[in-house]
Amino acid sequence: MAVIKKRHKLLTIFLLIIYLAFLFYFLFFAESMGRVLDTQYRINLIPFQEIKRFLGLIGTSSWRMAAVMNLAGNIIAFMPFSAFLAILIHPKERWYLITLLGFELSLCVEIIQLVAHLGCFDVDDLILNTLGGLFGYWVYLIWKRNR
Repeated sequence: MAVIKKRHKLLTIFLLIIYLAFLFYFLFFAESMGRVLDTQYRINLIPFQEIKRFLGLIGTSSWRMAAVMNLAGNIIAFMPFSAFLAILIHPKERWYLITLLGFELSLCVEIIQLVAHLGCFDVDDLILNTLGGLFGYWVYLIWKRNR
């Protein structure tokens, strides 16, 4: 039984590393996702400003996909991170530690984007990514309960 748990943990760590590699590729290097060098810093420090803007665009046909991709994409992109962590972290420490780690990963991403001129430092992305971390944890709990 201990051997199976150890293999399960190693597999989870391996999958987490692969997930992080894909995440960082798409966040920093994927030109198809608009990751090109910018000559100036772009920063949004006003909470919910971009979220409101994208929610307003959902009704328009030309921007519908961009709005959905931004809002849902930021949430969905961080869901696997918290699900993997939920498997690896002790049950009593899960919810707040996973939320904190999801926020910290998102903050690192935003700072790297700002410093490297690869996008915008956006407080709304921090909010959406942290929500994605919570949702991923909830999905894990539902999966575990039904398993």
